[in-house]
Amino acid sequence: MYAYIKGILKNKEISKAVVENSGIGYEINIGTFTYKDLPDPPEEVMLYLYHYLREDNEELYGFSCEGEKKLFELILSVSKIGPGKALNVISQITPGEFAAAIKKEDINKLASVKGIGKKTAERMIVDLKDKLAELGPLDYDFSDIRVNREKMEEALMGLLSLGYREAQAREMLGAVSARIKESDSVEDIISRVFKYHG
Repeated sequence: MYAYIKGILKNKEISKAVVENSGIGYEINIGTFTYKDLPDPPEEVMLYLYHYLREDNEELYGFSCEGEKKLFELILSVSKIGPGKALNVISQITPGEFAAAIKKEDINKLASVKGIGKKTAERMIVDLKDKLAELGPLDYDFSDIRVNREKMEEALMGLLSLGYREAQAREMLGAVSARIKESDSVEDIISRVFKYHG
């Protein structure tokens, strides 16, 4: 129902943000990484939204990048995992760490998340192992990448200096990671990002 919201950030807390759009203040549940990525209010922001609707409950969940939203929806597709638990997962481990834990069947890593026990972790691995490929690269933390990690971090800083938010910049770099060569300079990496994202 809602794809995203653009408006003025009126307030932010660790788990919630209030964004004003057309005179209406929308209370939005957010995770730790989105919280860190948001500027101090009042500033204009854009958050990708997930609209959670049940007979007795209606809530909005916001994400600073589209990849984080897709990962949230993927985790939510696992039986017996609601939006609160899904938000806990993406708040406590990075997308790259999550993808690695699923691929390596690292039950202990997943079970370390608040609200996720070993049985739920096992179910996540079974349900999501084949689905992760649909999301594309999730190594936004650059922990498992072919090129020099320092170059990726420098490219990240370059994108930040151009006005991109950190989560957005990491997602953009993650999307081109498979195309980057070891011989690429920082400028080459940034150029590939711009070519890929048009």
